[in-house]
Amino acid sequence: MYHIGDIVTLYLSLLPSNGSSPTVTTPPQVSVLRALDDAAMDVAGTGVKTVAMSLVTGTAALYKFNWPTSTMTNGAYAALVSYVANGITITNQLLSVILLGDSYLTGPVALASVTAKTTDVPPVSEVMLVSDFVAPSADTSIQEILAKVNTLPTSPADQATLLSVSAQMQDIHDGVLGSWSLNKDVNPNILTLYRLDGSVLDTYSFTNSSSIYSRTKE
Repeated sequence: MYHIGDIVTLYLSLLPSNGSSPTVTTPPQVSVLRALDDAAMDVAGTGVKTVAMSLVTGTAALYKFNWPTSTMTNGAYAALVSYVANGITITNQLLSVILLGDSYLTGPVALASVTAKTTDVPPVSEVMLVSDFVAPSADTSIQEILAKVNTLPTSPADQATLLSVSAQMQDIHDGVLGSWSLNKDVNPNILTLYRLDGSVLDTYSFTNSSSIYSRTKE
C-alpha cells in the first residue's frame, strides 16, 4: 500500500525467457485507471493520460516508470501497459494494482498518513512534552534521594553480621524476661535459664558458700 504523495515505481521486463534481446517496435506506454469508475488518471502530473516508460540504463529490455500520486485520492488503481515487441502487439495489459490510502478499515482511524484521528489523540495535559523533561541533576526529588543515599556507610553490615547481632539481642531479651530454675539435687547445684518459649537458654554451676553465691557457665 502506498500513501498519497508517494512516488509509485513500476517496472516491466520485455526480455524473452530464452534471454535473447527483443525487438521493441513501440516502447511500453503506461496508463492508470481508477477502480472506482475506470477513469483514466493524470500519470505525469501534466494532464497526460498515457506516458512512455523509460529504458533502464544498462539493461536490454527493462523499462521503468515513476507515477507521482500527490493529486490522487485514496482508493485502488490499475496500471495498464501497451507495447509492440517481436511483432506482437500488447494493448492495455494489466501491469500492476496500486492501493493508495492509510487503511481499509470501515471507520476513520487517521486524518492523514502521519496524523492520528482527533478523538484518538490524548490531550496535551495527559502527555509528557519535551519541555516537561527535567534532567536528574536538576530534579529536586531525585537530588533529595541521592543526598540520603550518600549518607549511608560505604561498607554497610552484611546479612550474616546482622543475623548474628539479631540472635544476640534475642538471647539478651530471653535472659532478662525468661524464667530460671535451680536443681539442688546435684552438687554443685545447676542453675538453668529458660527462654520465653520454654526452651533452655543456658546452664550454670551454682555455688553457695558461707560468704557468697556464684554461678559458672557450664
